[in-house]
Amino acid sequence: FPIIRRGTVRKTLPSIMRKARCRMEHPTYEQALRALLQTQKVQDVRDGLLRGSFVRAVNFHATIVRDKEKLERQLEGYARHFSNVTVADLDRFLDTGIWHKEKPGLIPAVFEGFRDHFDVMAPLLDQYGLIGWFHIPSFYPDVPVAEQAEYGEVHQLHAHPDEYPDGRCAMNWDEIRAIAKKHVLCCHSGSHYQIPLDSSDEDMERDIVQAKHHLERMAEAPCEVYCWLYGEEFSYNPRAAEYIRKAGFRYVVGNLKVERVMR
Repeated sequence: FPIIRRGTVRKTLPSIMRKARCRMEHPTYEQALRALLQTQKVQDVRDGLLRGSFVRAVNFHATIVRDKEKLERQLEGYARHFSNVTVADLDRFLDTGIWHKEKPGLIPAVFEGFRDHFDVMAPLLDQYGLIGWFHIPSFYPDVPVAEQAEYGEVHQLHAHPDEYPDGRCAMNWDEIRAIAKKHVLCCHSGSHYQIPLDSSDEDMERDIVQAKHHLERMAEAPCEVYCWLYGEEFSYNPRAAEYIRKAGFRYVVGNLKVERVMR
């Protein structure tokens, strides 16, 4: 179904058009665009956009205190023009092909499990009645506070260590449990690990299966959504995809789409 992420249309349309041109012997740019617009997938997306039958996803990472006013203005606007999306809403959308709410859906995707998500982002989401999807690297909250800044550098978790005098960058489990009561809990691997094609079975078991079980056990909440580092598709790594099935995830979130995991 249509998923719109900020910044993706500008980046992906040229590549789609290049593919359309490749199917024609000597196309002009205009001919390639016309051929693209006539494809059924593009027409389905167009129709969905026109009738408001789509879900928009917006990514957030560090939500630092000094950006609070900007974040509030952004979320206030989203609350006026979009409706919440839960996993059950996605089930219904995919089962019926129809978005059942008056306004299009919005997924505020909050990545990395940073401490300022609890202090800044979660209260703003609650203030405007929005449901966030919090993508948490499952082992990050267990890193000792004194090591979190260094761990973040190594694992590409770009927090702002100077934001808090005590040096804690990650949410703790009490904070995650509080968020999980109102919002959607998602697994962003165990250690913010990309899981490349040559990953060992041990790495995939740890950062997919064990990561899910650890997050659910510590957060005391179900986790049905997985997101690769860098937002790859479900099928990007076929071996890892089998571990996603094994773990019991129901959805995989990518940069360009949300995919339901088929059994």
